[in-house]
Parts: sequence; C-alpha cells; structure tokens
Amino acid sequence: MRGKKLSLLLLPIIAIAALLIVHKANVDQRYHNFSVNTVHISPVANQLTPNVTLKSFSQYRKKNHYYASLTVTATKKMPFTLDHWYLMEGTAIQPNQFLTDDLTINGMPSTNLSRGTNVIKVNTQVDPQVQPNLVIVTNPAKGHYRKLVFKTLN
Repeated sequence: MRGKKLSLLLLPIIAIAALLIVHKANVDQRYHNFSVNTVHISPVANQLTPNVTLKSFSQYRKKNHYYASLTVTATKKMPFTLDHWYLMEGTAIQPNQFLTDDLTINGMPSTNLSRGTNVIKVNTQVDPQVQPNLVIVTNPAKGHYRKLVFKTLN
C-alpha cells in the first residue's frame, strides 16, 4: 500500500522533470545561434525608446575626459537613466559606465526629460591612448533590445 502511494507520488514528479528536460532541449535548439545585432544610428534607426527620438549627436575628448552631447525629442515628460550607456575602450578594457552625477539635461543637473527637445550631456574619464565608442543599449519593446554604436572618436 505504501509503495503504491509512493509510486503515485513519484510518477508525476518524473513526468514533470521529463517535460522540463524536453522543453530545455527545444529552447536550446531554437536559440542556439541567437545574438544581439548592432544597429548604427541612421535616419531609420533613431528611436531610443518608444517616447524618445535621437536628433543629433556630437562628442569630443580633452586629454583623459570624454564628452558626449545628444539632442533628443521626448513626446512626454519622463525620467531618464544612464543605466544602459557605456563607453567602449577596445575589447581588452571593461566598458566605462557613465555616472548620473555627470549628467546634465538642458544645462541643468537633472534626471528628467521634459516634453519636446532636450540636450543630454554626459562625460567620463577615458584612457587617452584608445579610441572610445559610445554604446547605448535600448529596449524599445518588452523583450526586444538594440545596441546603438556611435561613430568612433579619433
């Protein structure tokens, strides 16, 4: 009697484990060549988020400081974050993340975009021997990511 109850309990557990193994194998097979594609800024690909569109971009370097300025248009007032902004300094160096302390929006230290045109300015330290690339990872829709790589600074 006890063995029968034990087998009735183990049978669903074994079935669920088998289904999970089969599902994992299907997912691994379906997405084995999955990668995130790089999208360069162009008139077609200028949407940073559903509510923010990139209008222009400029960058420069003074000794070991990197400066970038982006002009964007926001359809509504909204918070802004630098969580997915990186400065790539070659393949051997860890990407440099921008700090909110160095962020200015429309000439003021702020983390909010206003409705209309906004000028976002960021800066960070950079190795003077490398050519940095500004990279922004955007999430225009749930589960969809784009990596925007801006022109290399000479």
